[in-house]
Amino acid sequence: ELGQKKGIFRHYGIKVELKPASNVNIILAELHSNQDQLGFTSTALLLNADEKGQAVKCVAPVETANVLNPSYPANAIMVAANSSITSLNQLDGKTVALNQPGGSNELFLKAAVEKAGGNFNSVNITTVPFADMPAALKSGAVDAAFEVPPFISTGIKAGDQKMLADVDSLTAGLTPDCWMATDS
Repeated sequence: ELGQKKGIFRHYGIKVELKPASNVNIILAELHSNQDQLGFTSTALLLNADEKGQAVKCVAPVETANVLNPSYPANAIMVAANSSITSLNQLDGKTVALNQPGGSNELFLKAAVEKAGGNFNSVNITTVPFADMPAALKSGAVDAAFEVPPFISTGIKAGDQKMLADVDSLTAGLTPDCWMATDS
């Protein structure tokens, strides 16, 4: 969006139409039907799609804009303010909300839990949209949630949540997202 607002694309004679997509499956369908030429996705979902024969590739890696800033983490595992969970290794047997299974957030959660000495295979994953995670934590429907801004700070400011772990350090130096296109 910033490139479009600042006229960067126009400067180079590139016509860009930005539109939202709710998940990678919609993006893949639009790429393969030639409705779109590029789609934004996490690297984990891109690799998963390619492994399943979708014939896609990363054409432009995207670095996270907020690497290692503990005041404004881009990724955090949150628990309710009154939760007795104090460490990632205590998530064994607990229910953790992710916005979608099989994506980069699940990989980051797995790495964080295992680095803390927990058993990721015993963690119960449930799908909850980011906007609904604070309510799911507050109600006790989930024990923890993998959240992103602005939900991290709004939950803390409201006193409803506390950060169990800032997982940005796990993603620093990686290419968590990219612009993808079909192999053709």
